Amino acid sequence: LLALAVSHCLMRLQGDFWEMWLTVCLLNACSVSFSLLIGCIVRFPRESGAIGPLVFVPQLLMSGTFIPVQAIPSYLRWMQYI
Repeated sequence: LLALAVSHCLMRLQGDFWEMWLTVCLLNACSVSFSLLIGCIVRFPRESGAIGPLVFVPQLLMSGTFIPVQAIPSYLRWMQYI
């Protein structure tokens, strides 16, 4: 909450502060549940280090953070909704 409040003021972010806070909380809950899912699938903790990048790298690529969504080939764009 403190980090978002400082970021919101210093970077002059547009939008409602509480909506951003809710988004951060929901993203946190989804990340934790997804990590728990991976933890339940693997037998040994060291295996999760190998599976983690296989799951999270495609999510980062399809989110539009590094590559604009319009630059992703049309036959791969459906993956952004998973």
